[in-house]
Amino acid sequence: MELSEELFYQQSETVLKVIQQSTSINDRWRLAFENIESLLEAAKFTLIEKRDFCLQMNTLYQQEFDNNKNLWIHLNNKFKEKKDWFEKPLDNPEESKKKLNALQYSIFNTLRSHTDQDEFKSARTSLLSSYIHMFINRLFMSDQRLHELAVYHFMVGYYKMQIGKQKKRITYEPDKLYKSHLREELITIL
Repeated sequence: MELSEELFYQQSETVLKVIQQSTSINDRWRLAFENIESLLEAAKFTLIEKRDFCLQMNTLYQQEFDNNKNLWIHLNNKFKEKKDWFEKPLDNPEESKKKLNALQYSIFNTLRSHTDQDEFKSARTSLLSSYIHMFINRLFMSDQRLHELAVYHFMVGYYKMQIGKQKKRITYEPDKLYKSHLREELITIL
């Protein structure tokens, strides 16, 4: 509980710094993305688990907004427009990131050491959704649930891209290695 309170405080400090530096909605979305990514890393999620968690949360929020097709199209277009900035880190003081990361890892390591595997997975998901929800509520002044939907939507798209890139590397690399090996054999024979 103390660690959660400390995390809440550190997240609030980070939000204040970003709000003081910029009023851009894009900067807030990027901070939300970085914070969620950091939490999922601390919880030791794989890339597929990250996608699945964000997809689950996105689905819940989509239902809340009645699976609005126009909203879905708008979010898809926004993601296409903004997907490049997921690769660029926000100008966020490194010291703040280190404190947040240390706290997050500490929380999930403590949870892991005090629960069995099944309990841990359930508690981890519950904690993550709560921490993210509280963070989004402080980060955006209005329409927090809509912003939370947007952030999860963007993250699902981002993780799908990352998974696609991984699959592409795995698919093409063995072929390249094989062709490279054949080339070397031909050179030796000639």
